[in-house]
Amino acid sequence: MIAALVPAQGVWGFYKLSPAAYPDIVPATQEYHLPIFLGLRDGSFRQLMAMGSQGIVTFPSLHAALALIITVGMWPIPVLRWIGLAINTLMLVSIPIDGGHYFIDVPAGLAIAVLAIMAARRIAAYAHQPRTQGAAGQIRLVPGN
Repeated sequence: MIAALVPAQGVWGFYKLSPAAYPDIVPATQEYHLPIFLGLRDGSFRQLMAMGSQGIVTFPSLHAALALIITVGMWPIPVLRWIGLAINTLMLVSIPIDGGHYFIDVPAGLAIAVLAIMAARRIAAYAHQPRTQGAAGQIRLVPGN
């Protein structure tokens, strides 16, 4: 929703950079992001669907959110803990490199992940509370747990 209200075209579009000028960087934003982004702005892109709309969400970085969520999910498994941390840390530091994201997209994605993790933990804690069935057939939480 944030990206829909405050769209950002990224540094490749903002500075009008071309892949030919930077052959060592693979600018995925040039292929996927900008044609859709600019087409939405000028009205030429009219079929916004889940498939074929890659790269139109730059803020917040959902890659950053996913990196944190996967790390937290893998943390309880000792053999995967450090492997997951290393791989997802590499993903985090590589997010703003190719110009598809601004730096602020990363902390915003991490903030969303923290909120999602907190919400999931609350929901899980509530779902695991013991329940009793009252005389009228109503299910109630056991107090004090």
